[in-house]
Amino acid sequence: MEGFTLELLQKKVLAGKIRGYNLAGTCTQGPAKKAKYRNEKIIIDGIKFQSKKEGARYLVLKMMETAGLIAGLQLQVPFELNKGGTHSLKYIADFTYYENNLQIVEDAKGYKTKLFKKKMKLMEKIYDIKIKLT
Repeated sequence: MEGFTLELLQKKVLAGKIRGYNLAGTCTQGPAKKAKYRNEKIIIDGIKFQSKKEGARYLVLKMMETAGLIAGLQLQVPFELNKGGTHSLKYIADFTYYENNLQIVEDAKGYKTKLFKKKMKLMEKIYDIKIKLT
């Protein structure tokens, strides 16, 4: 395919232009109050995602894993950021996988909160992992 990129694939999935994956209206819950950050929850392959963006990224990563570009795709992986402290502080990554034998920690974010920025810095300091944002 000429001009094919993973970003283009993700945009087409979000727009409902990929056969078999229509992200519009797939959530089983009825109408609820609007989310604070305007995300719409969605269910794909029986997995509940917090946003259409996260669901679309899951489909792209799943295709990449099938094609052999990445390996070991995992969802909702927790990282403890306050080991030995009195309170637990966890960062839960949307996705983790291996690309060229390097662990990638990825988050599908539309808006970076103050807490998320703090957790990003702690992930880099404690685990030497830079979170990839999509």
